[in-house]
Amino acid sequence: MQRCDIVMGYAPSHDDPNLVKRYCSTIPYIARASRAYVKEFGSPATPADCFRHRGILINSVVRTSVKMLSKNGVTMPLPWKSTMVLSNPIAAARALSCGAGIVPDMSLYHAYQHLESGEWQIVMPGWQRPSVDAFLYTTEETYRKRRIRTLIDWLSEHNQKIDKHLRTDYPKLFLR
Repeated sequence: MQRCDIVMGYAPSHDDPNLVKRYCSTIPYIARASRAYVKEFGSPATPADCFRHRGILINSVVRTSVKMLSKNGVTMPLPWKSTMVLSNPIAAARALSCGAGIVPDMSLYHAYQHLESGEWQIVMPGWQRPSVDAFLYTTEETYRKRRIRTLIDWLSEHNQKIDKHLRTDYPKLFLR
């Protein structure tokens, strides 16, 4: 069996006193569609409007498809006209770019370049899946190795710089 020295995960599900944990960033999930999709099918204002739209859902061993979105303490289900379920956010991003539908919970980190270029746009403003905090994990023994410690420190600092940039450019998307 091969050993893995570093893992990126989300808190608090991976809290373990035997692991070293380094904060990376907060990950907001935002509903998005391509400009081409919105031009052809329109943009839902609330989750209730999704019955007219195609959903692109992400479902994997580490993440389940979102079934509801919340805004200002109100939670609503997502009643899609039809859905496409993919196993990773990169495949979902490709489908989104092709105009296949709406991703209700694309990570801002997987999408900010598409937002900045104008290729994608936010739909259902303010309606979101809850944000999560991302951490790097390793064992105490592995963290004592200088190369591992250096990589974890660099990855953590790099992700925190991206987090700071996104919080500055998209402050309204970082809801708790």
